[in-house]
Amino acid sequence: MQKLTIKEKKEIGWRIKEIRERDLELTQTQFAKELGTTQATISRIEKGRALPTIELLIGIKQLSGKTIDRILKNHH
Repeated sequence: MQKLTIKEKKEIGWRIKEIRERDLELTQTQFAKELGTTQATISRIEKGRALPTIELLIGIKQLSGKTIDRILKNHH
């Protein structure tokens, strides 16, 4: 499996932040609570310092209605 570049990790984080802010209108703390994780974890993901687990991706999908493909890939 190919490793993601730093740029790709940051892009995933940016898309998750966009979903949280624009679509769900939640703070990091509120989002974390809904997903059963911590605000620090959400912050690391949004900054591209960590990748979301499959469990978090499924949670984001359920909250937002976005596909996992849309969360992970840049579709314009």
